[in-house]
Amino acid sequence: MVFDLRALLFRNPSHNPELKPRTGLDQEVNDHVRDTPGAERLA
Repeated sequence: MVFDLRALLFRNPSHNPELKPRTGLDQEVNDHVRDTPGAERLA
């Protein structure tokens, strides 16, 4: 059994209207995801 916890663990930039048109290569998107509590431990 596999549980997909990405929605619970990481902030999804596509839910933010300002970040939705951007990609993971944009620093704003990278910062948004890495600002998720605990994200650095999982990287």
